Amino acid sequence: MFEVRADFSVTYGIQTLASLDIADASGSYDFTGLSVFNWTLADGPFQPVGILFESLHIAAAPDCGYTAYGDVLPPANDLNLSGVGAPTVGGLLRVVVPSTPSAPVFLGMALADETLSLLGGVLFIDPATLILTTAMVSSGPGAGVAIAIPATPALAGLELFMQALAFDPSKPGGFALSNGLRAKLCQ
Repeated sequence: MFEVRADFSVTYGIQTLASLDIADASGSYDFTGLSVFNWTLADGPFQPVGILFESLHIAAAPDCGYTAYGDVLPPANDLNLSGVGAPTVGGLLRVVVPSTPSAPVFLGMALADETLSLLGGVLFIDPATLILTTAMVSSGPGAGVAIAIPATPALAGLELFMQALAFDPSKPGGFALSNGLRAKLCQ
């Protein structure tokens, strides 16, 4: 049997948290007062992967809403995908790309994020969990789409990962890509 385990521990001085809730440790940290730092992937007696850091930031994840992730960098990943309002169960999931090339823009939605080289840029959604592709409606210099979220209470908390793509012959792979956008559905 082969087992891989991730181990993580950080100790600053002799300070004790009031509880085991990680939110009690929210804040930014550097090496000041650091006495123990350990992050490894362990496979039995071996620790083939470790991390060095300059600073550590611990923050609570938002309960729901939109969070951008991934780099928006030329030449290919230069579209900016963002959410509008709050993606609420029984409401709408609305996303926009404010400035697009004069070509059709498409949105991909998946159940997981990913980081894959694609078309001279980076794909930030997992193609294996892709659940929707749709054209975004162009209006003026931008494009957007509104998708109805079923009024099913069990959907609250579901995370969806999205990325926009547009035909653009000036890009290395012939396409412009956006950053990734995470939507956590609100109650």
